[in-house]
Amino acid sequence: MPLALHRNALVTALKNRIQPDVSPFCTVHVSSRMTSYAESSDGLTLTFSNGNTAPADVLIGADGVRSIVRAGMFSNSPATWTGTIAYRALITTESLERVHGGAHPATSKFVVYCGTGKHIVAYPISRGSLINIVAFVTVDEWGAVYTYQGDADSRKWVHDDTTEHVLAEYEGWEPDVINLLKTAEKYSAWAIHAVEDVSSCAVGRAAILGDALHAMETHLGAGAGQAMEDAYVLGRLLTHPSINRSNVQAALKAYERTRLAPAQHVAHCARRAGRAYEFAVEKKPAGKAEMRATADGRTIKEPGDDWTTAWGRFVVEQWQIQWDGCPDDWWETAQAELKCVLEEEKDASVVP
Repeated sequence: MPLALHRNALVTALKNRIQPDVSPFCTVHVSSRMTSYAESSDGLTLTFSNGNTAPADVLIGADGVRSIVRAGMFSNSPATWTGTIAYRALITTESLERVHGGAHPATSKFVVYCGTGKHIVAYPISRGSLINIVAFVTVDEWGAVYTYQGDADSRKWVHDDTTEHVLAEYEGWEPDVINLLKTAEKYSAWAIHAVEDVSSCAVGRAAILGDALHAMETHLGAGAGQAMEDAYVLGRLLTHPSINRSNVQAALKAYERTRLAPAQHVAHCARRAGRAYEFAVEKKPAGKAEMRATADGRTIKEPGDDWTTAWGRFVVEQWQIQWDGCPDDWWETAQAELKCVLEEEKDASVVP
């Protein structure tokens, strides 16, 4: 089952693992933003914004949705605005109960409030002391040009917003929603961008993972988990006894065969879930017992179903990927793929 963690707690735990006394072979360089890289027969040369360069045997781009490594691998792979703005806030359980006048559903469980073109997700974190709120408003079509305060050239995808503005977006919604939203003192507004399917996650001696590879909509809370699964598989492949400097690309090929399609599938599920939360479906002509998700045309209503049963089943299907399997399953697949890649390269090196 998925485990909900406060992002700050997760980042702190990861940061603690790369300290010199814990990981002596891991060196962290600050103020070193990579701007480009070049590959030759001898390896890679990385160039940084401070003017420094560095050699590398392999480059792993875990550099997020605006990935420089992805841009170096593909000539045209910018992130795409999904058309959705997410308003985020953290509140204390105590303050919500005070505003609500008692226990609120979000203080004890994951809740989703659904509406046409809008939905809200809220759930407890930090052992129940805090409530995470994300209020989504879809304002445009997938692929539209995002403009911040009318400036299409602005790179500011996140900005502060007011509680009053968020409340106005949900005017007329039920008291549970209004009390939840008005408890927050302020919000941060995020223009949700995603990376559309790329053809590869490894080119030469460079590879990408996490948001750099498959930045997805947040509707399954799956992005960080998928990044960890990417890193788990890739890290073990790179340290496999059969991998060395001369054949490191075999590890990258096995990583791609193991993780590219599954991670992109999760991204597709996240998109479908978000559309379902906002009832973004089209009904067939009267008399046709069928309903399809406009995202990909999949049937979600079968003959004899009532709409809510069909909708609920469809949402559960999208979440199922979160509940099935574990990273060790991917590692078993990766080992088999690595064996195949090495055998293919061995066969290719044999001269008739």
